[in-house]
Amino acid sequence: MTKIARREWNSSDQRLIGLLREMNPKLRDRKNSVIFVGEELLVPDEVTARRVLAGEPRTGPRNESDVGIASAGPAATDEDHWYTVRRNDTLMSIARRLLDDGKRWREIVELNGRLDPERILPGTRLRIPSIRMATR
Repeated sequence: MTKIARREWNSSDQRLIGLLREMNPKLRDRKNSVIFVGEELLVPDEVTARRVLAGEPRTGPRNESDVGIASAGPAATDEDHWYTVRRNDTLMSIARRLLDDGKRWREIVELNGRLDPERILPGTRLRIPSIRMATR
């Protein structure tokens, strides 16, 4: 989790590690900080991380079931979220998995500016639209 915090927010502050644990209940219950290959984690955006570091109360989703990335299925939210592209991902597969609708891949392109839908590279951070955002 420290590596994720350093990569995402350029900090290994323990409050950020706590934020990762809070947003991912499956990590909260583990005695160690092991993350398994292929395991999906919700990584809060930079604004949320800055609020935590500033000691401000955090608003918005409190755990993975609140943001629509839980394996049990998406829940409604008005906030955008971030996703880091993995090997073999396509925009359609990401939209299908995170938004429950593969046709919403165009919304991901629209939110991410100069994104080439034909070439997304592993490690690329994508802004993902909210669940409630209407399909265009």
